Amino acid sequence: MSEFIHGFVKKMTMREKAYFKRFAQLYGRKEEKNYIKLYNVIEKMPEFEFSVLKNHFENDPIGKHLSSELNYLLSQLLRGMVNFHMDSSSTKRLQKSLLFVDVLIDKGFPKQALKTLHKAKKLAAKSEEFTILLKIIQLEEEILFKEGILDFTKMLELLSKERLRVILQINNLNKLRLIREQIRELQFTTNHSLKDQNFPAYFNDPLLDSEDGVLSAKARTHWLYIAALKSSMKKDFEKSKFYHDLAINHLEKNQHIFKRSKILPLLSNYLYILAILKDKVSFMEVLPKLEAFEKDPKLDQPYIFFVKYIRIFELFYQMSDYNASIDLEKKVEKFITTSGHLIEFSQLNYLYFSLSRSYMISNQHEMAMKCLNNWRQFGAFRFMEIHLRLFTLITFFELQLDKLLEAEIAATYKILKRQKRYNELAKALIQFFKSYIKNPKKLNAQLTVLSGKLDKYARNPANIEYAYFNYHKWVNDRIERIR
Repeated sequence: MSEFIHGFVKKMTMREKAYFKRFAQLYGRKEEKNYIKLYNVIEKMPEFEFSVLKNHFENDPIGKHLSSELNYLLSQLLRGMVNFHMDSSSTKRLQKSLLFVDVLIDKGFPKQALKTLHKAKKLAAKSEEFTILLKIIQLEEEILFKEGILDFTKMLELLSKERLRVILQINNLNKLRLIREQIRELQFTTNHSLKDQNFPAYFNDPLLDSEDGVLSAKARTHWLYIAALKSSMKKDFEKSKFYHDLAINHLEKNQHIFKRSKILPLLSNYLYILAILKDKVSFMEVLPKLEAFEKDPKLDQPYIFFVKYIRIFELFYQMSDYNASIDLEKKVEKFITTSGHLIEFSQLNYLYFSLSRSYMISNQHEMAMKCLNNWRQFGAFRFMEIHLRLFTLITFFELQLDKLLEAEIAATYKILKRQKRYNELAKALIQFFKSYIKNPKKLNAQLTVLSGKLDKYARNPANIEYAYFNYHKWVNDRIERIR
């Protein structure tokens, strides 16, 4: 419990901490409150150590009841944070209104309670807070039943219709949300580039055929996201661009409904699509939308910079602008050092991938090896393991580290086999490197054979590795360097 409280306090902002201390002063003198004494000690601890906390209160009555005092501190912290954030969003303002209604009903003021409910209902409808709308309808019905207000039967009929409409909106929203998550899961499997007839049934749900079946602004966000994602998975990037543009405009026009951060994943996907299309003009028009969020301390800044860096890297890679990519490398190296621990495991994997790819395509193979070693020490998630392994083989080959290459061939084969990722791409490259180790004098002929295999592999749209790195181009560039 005490370690959890320490972590909670460390995540509080300076404004939240200042408010909590003022909140604590509302009742009695600050120095008389055990929970404030506890808070002051815990707040000053850089790293939590229970023994330090226990020793501090060894001769204090608090020490005899430390567990119960900690529980009380936590309850006060939560109360303080609830009060501090009570007006920070429409959801919280609505929850506060419902508390006011409960008080008015308990004190016997049904008319005032109804007035408060009607104001809350307008806000809930505007913000599309459907579950709260259902609660408001229920409270209205309870007041009408209890008080027998004039024409209450007619009003009850209207409330019943309202409830049915809201339930339909909730079901519609939940169905689209489920389909969205199912398609996102499909995106991260090895089969996400299958032909249309092989996609799961939910991919062609009738609800996705047109926007006519969308019953709310929140549901439309999911519908547009799904339409954009489906299009990109079917390699129709122009259509994906179209739907991404609609989705972003939709969020910007409905800021009273959506959290400001809601647009970030959409901007990330949109920038990726624009990079794939090599649409630098549109990319540079959209990028400032993302950069505008860098000034908001309430948002996840490490995530914002992660998106910015990997999408710019992608644009440079797709446009073969290697000099621009080199200029970005130092910033990304520094970001990984200072903020790598603040982003998710998969996100750091994408950064290592983008950075090592940049080194490789600009023939900075020693830097690539250093980056790949760091990536390996951190750990690759399964989806990216094949690239880490194949990049390492290529880098050892380019640096003529034949002994390391030979050992890495065996390790790569075992790992990819165990993970069921030993596909035709990995097989072709490993066979090439084995042939090279056995007879390096025939390198030119070996590269030509490999080029033919990878050319055939690249023609199959189901082979998704080429969406990340053009292994066939690397082979052909290597052949040109020999000539």
